[in-house]
Amino acid sequence: MKRKGSNQPGPARKRARGPPPPPPRVQLPRTIRAVRARRRRVLQNRFEEFARTRNLPLYEVDTTRVSRNYHTISYRPITTGAQNYSLEATQRNLADFMRVYTRTLIQDATGWSAQRTAARVRGHIQISNRMAPMNIVYQPFTRLTEITEALVNTLFTNLQQSETDVPFENLEWTVVIHPQTYFTGAGLELKDVRKGLGWQNYVDKDGPINCAAVALTLLTKKFTNDKDQAKLKK
Repeated sequence: MKRKGSNQPGPARKRARGPPPPPPRVQLPRTIRAVRARRRRVLQNRFEEFARTRNLPLYEVDTTRVSRNYHTISYRPITTGAQNYSLEATQRNLADFMRVYTRTLIQDATGWSAQRTAARVRGHIQISNRMAPMNIVYQPFTRLTEITEALVNTLFTNLQQSETDVPFENLEWTVVIHPQTYFTGAGLELKDVRKGLGWQNYVDKDGPINCAAVALTLLTKKFTNDKDQAKLKK
């Protein structure tokens, strides 16, 4: 900026400092997104076909995100099935659908492997009667493999303690993902790289020791695989 009546530039104005702009969101190529979306549709159609051939209730999927990460994955009934449908088959099909579809959805969003996704995802499952949504029953889980027919039956039984006449086909099931799932190092299970190496159930003469102490001990000991060492026994 020049001063009035002079060819000399004036002092530069300081720009107001505000919060830094958010980092740009990384977008996958359109082809990859389309392939993953198609895979999820094929997966959902497979479970729907199983339900149709046996006159079981059908479910649609609805999701919500927090900070770009999946937070809730809801499975909402859209058909009631036949009057005498098999409750056991419905619970098994629903449990398999929730477990596999939730894993695939998060796997596609994060780029993790199927094994890593199944081990990292934690949270809780909650169910509610769509006719009385204020009554909610929930059950925590620490890995996706815990979402089984037995867990679905347990939640349904617990809900029946307060609502004895609630039909199964009126229930909405929601998988709530804990935010810790997406943090780096949040309980990721690492494969042992050598025989006898692990991070659980290590003790010394003073009692159990944590994983950090185990790592330091293994790194500083010459014979790391010797289970007879007094400093570190498994």
